[in-house]
Amino acid sequence: MPTRGGIDAVNPVECIKICFRKYADFSGRAGRPEFWWFFLFQVIVLTATSWIPVLSSIVTLLLLLPSLAVGARRLHDIGRTGWWLLLALIPFVGWIPLLIMAALPGTGGPNRYGSAPHSANALPPTGAHWPQGAGRNRAVGSIVRSAVRNGRRGTRGLASSAAPGFDWGSPPPGPL
Repeated sequence: MPTRGGIDAVNPVECIKICFRKYADFSGRAGRPEFWWFFLFQVIVLTATSWIPVLSSIVTLLLLLPSLAVGARRLHDIGRTGWWLLLALIPFVGWIPLLIMAALPGTGGPNRYGSAPHSANALPPTGAHWPQGAGRNRAVGSIVRSAVRNGRRGTRGLASSAAPGFDWGSPPPGPL
């Protein structure tokens, strides 16, 4: 997969192809981009075919196994077993915890289901620096660098005007 600044680029078509190549592979891990691009693909295809009931039924059956496989791999990425997909069988509310779990970031590094999938939302290792971007990213980078260099976190400039009293150096309160 091509990289963008040292981080794997998210290519929607490639994510969808991966899901079809691993249509019956319930082992391993799937990152958030892989899951969500395939989810969006399903929504678009099912919406487009919903006008023809027979075609809609065929497409639903064709997409069932790949969606179950990528769902199980996505759950593996957050350290859960694929059996959590059975929550979808609970009427009306079973999909809510699955949606929340699909949005959670994966466990860093390898877990019992394999090594971490490569994705654009992966954080760099501790101590690493994000690559310089163009335009707006350069300006933001220079503001952050000067604030860190001067030791003025959350006391002047953009940080204090955007969120008065907020300390950029402290972690967020409690679990999210």
